[in-house]
Amino acid sequence: MPRSQPAPSRSARGRTLPILVPEDQRYDCSSCPARCCTSPWGIPVSPEEIERIASDEITLERLDARQQRILRAGVLPMVERDRNLRCVFLDDDLLCSLHKARGHAFIPATCQAYPFGFQTQESGRPVALLSRYCPSIRDRRGAEVEPLLPQKLDQAGGARPLSASLGLRSGRVLGQEQFAWVADTWREVLAAVAVPEALVRLFEATDRFDAALVREAAPSVAALEAAWQKAEPERPVALRRARQGFANRILLAYLLGGLSYPSRVLLPHRTRAISYWERMRSLGNRLAWLLSLGRVDLYLVPGRVPVRRVATVESVLLGPHARVVAEYLREVLWRRQGMHKKTYLHRILVDLALMAVVISRHAKAAAAARGAAQADEAQVREAIGVAELLFSHQADQAEGLLLSTLRVKLLSDERQFRSLLSAEL
Repeated sequence: MPRSQPAPSRSARGRTLPILVPEDQRYDCSSCPARCCTSPWGIPVSPEEIERIASDEITLERLDARQQRILRAGVLPMVERDRNLRCVFLDDDLLCSLHKARGHAFIPATCQAYPFGFQTQESGRPVALLSRYCPSIRDRRGAEVEPLLPQKLDQAGGARPLSASLGLRSGRVLGQEQFAWVADTWREVLAAVAVPEALVRLFEATDRFDAALVREAAPSVAALEAAWQKAEPERPVALRRARQGFANRILLAYLLGGLSYPSRVLLPHRTRAISYWERMRSLGNRLAWLLSLGRVDLYLVPGRVPVRRVATVESVLLGPHARVVAEYLREVLWRRQGMHKKTYLHRILVDLALMAVVISRHAKAAAAARGAAQADEAQVREAIGVAELLFSHQADQAEGLLLSTLRVKLLSDERQFRSLLSAEL
């Protein structure tokens, strides 16, 4: 199978940049709704930043005793406003009070660097991980990003290193060059086949590839190509639309319920204590998604979502905007997202499948909330930002036991993996 390599971005002079970034990417932080300061995820701060902020007179005037304790625990305190969380330092004009008073260098490094993150590729070059949760990145709006890259790389504390190896389900370990080769081959399948079938093909073909691969410490490219050809990644798979299995429904209820109100604000860094009734309503959110009953307030969706109607909206992964989702997943593989820690290659496929399903469900929910039979492209791109929020920012924070257990089940059970994607046909 012919394989094309992703082209690095180039400057106006045609010189290859030392930091890889998607072509034609643009960015502008002005006229922004301050989404990074008003999202359901914590903004971590280092011990040095805690001392700097906590000892500032502006901070002392702004924070009460509970908020100071949250800051001392290593995260910026957040208050609830309009059914969402927002940083306690965000003013009503959607500008940061610390930034206005003390300048850009005073705010936490996470805030300085966002929406830029960096990871080293197998070539040793850093690649920019640009969050689609940011509206400017999502819409490619603003100026060229290249001049900002060195500064943002420094603010981010450098590029996160790529894992030295990833494993196959047999227990076999592949080095960086080998698993990067596999990731690029996966990208080609995603370019040729609809996302649900492509991911199931890859799940099965990667096992066959493992069985066919010569038992060498570092297989050559020729050996990788020969094994992949024997794996028959072009072999079609029969997928029929079916209802999600119970374990998969629990998993999606966990993810989507967590994005519904009040679940999305019931976090340790919220300055108001969690009440008993809020816990009960949060449980109700997850039951609504699990049983397809009632209406929910879903993050970034105007109005309330009639959960039962979500299933009546046309498939996003097979519809007119399916290529938008496929290209996003191909970019995730290109930037080696999730490959910074030693794990299984099939775990990467599981996360790609979960991203695709969350994108599909969120976009369909947005369509259902306004009574439409099909999600539009803007809703699909917004849903991609939500998936980025869940599987990029929160993925590196503490993962709940339930989510971890259900991910392992998907990793180990091919039928469960098929079921997850079949429900989105």
